[in-house]
Amino acid sequence: MPLRLPATLDRLRSAAETSTFADRDTVILELTLLNGFRPSEIAALDMVDVKIATPQIRRRMRGCGSRWQPLLIDNIASWTRLCRRENVQAGAAFLQTWQGSRISRVDVWRILRGLGTKAGIKKPVHARRIRKILAYTLARRHAQRAELVADVLALKGLQGVSAFLPRTDWSPFTELREPR
Repeated sequence: MPLRLPATLDRLRSAAETSTFADRDTVILELTLLNGFRPSEIAALDMVDVKIATPQIRRRMRGCGSRWQPLLIDNIASWTRLCRRENVQAGAAFLQTWQGSRISRVDVWRILRGLGTKAGIKKPVHARRIRKILAYTLARRHAQRAELVADVLALKGLQGVSAFLPRTDWSPFTELREPR
């Protein structure tokens, strides 16, 4: 059963698919939105870290090494094109700038912000906000399983989950909702 996410995020997806670097931007959005990756984790990805056939991805978490985890993919075509680039050297970055250099976490922030602007979202789009939406959606669906949220978002312990679990008076969907 797929996750039901707000319609605003569908606008972000369509903005990513129509951008100049559609494959790269779609993959960045899916890594953040569906897999809960931080910008620094996205920037650290190498070609050897992504296995489309299985599908798995190696997540390099800050301070606690790396691990392989299932990869959630919505737009398989973008992933396949990025994985099948020609003339790729060992240790090459999975995501690159238009100049061919490794993408940085600041680049990821700029790309997400640019997608939000292109999608017509008034508030600046930030990776933390997107991760909160994912965590909130998972927590609503699996309320008894705080460890699932911790696992998907690569949090070290359950203490960090409380920041992402929903309070009764707050919803991250209101942060991206358009004013009426």
